[in-house]
Amino acid sequence: MGRKLSVEHEEAWLTSAGFLLRPGFGFAHDGLRMDELWQLRDAGLCFPGKRSKVQEYILWRRVAGGLTAERQERLLAGELPSIRAGKAPPELVRLAGSLERLPRETKADLIETFIAQALQRVEAKQHCAPYLAALGFLLNRAPLYAGPETVVVAEFVVRAYAAFQDFNAIHAYRLTREKRSSCKMRLRLYFLSVLSVLAISIPEDFTGSRDSENDRW
Repeated sequence: MGRKLSVEHEEAWLTSAGFLLRPGFGFAHDGLRMDELWQLRDAGLCFPGKRSKVQEYILWRRVAGGLTAERQERLLAGELPSIRAGKAPPELVRLAGSLERLPRETKADLIETFIAQALQRVEAKQHCAPYLAALGFLLNRAPLYAGPETVVVAEFVVRAYAAFQDFNAIHAYRLTREKRSSCKMRLRLYFLSVLSVLAISIPEDFTGSRDSENDRW
């Protein structure tokens, strides 16, 4: 198989597989393709270093919708210690957020962990966009492919909103005073997009600005 030739070949293979198979469902025989891909996962990487591992995280994020709940749990189980310790690479954080079929209890654990870790990075002026992106998906009230039984209770949305409601103002201040790079500007815009996901979930008595009877939380 071509991916066994070198780490560069395996990186290219993983990138191509994720791109061509995404989102992992919705087309004839996608289930069969995902079964075959899972068999390769069980066999392990040919070059199990950082470069291939990052591409593997991206691959599974791209096709997450084609994974059963059991497979999503197995995929995350071995990574939870590094996530809880704050040592997860950005692509693993994003992958965790994309696993919509995880049990509510696991999602609740991830939400609490990512809120705390994102806040720590804000205080340390470190990159935290992956945590915000993952939270946007974990707190989403309308999953892309999973059922309503996977949606966490609204209390977590309120907690996240309370934790980050002043975040954008803080970063706008830092951008002005310290003349941060365009990377910081992208982070600011990223958070605004996350808030747009959360906004449909904020109770009226929390924000005072929701007036539609059809708004969902």
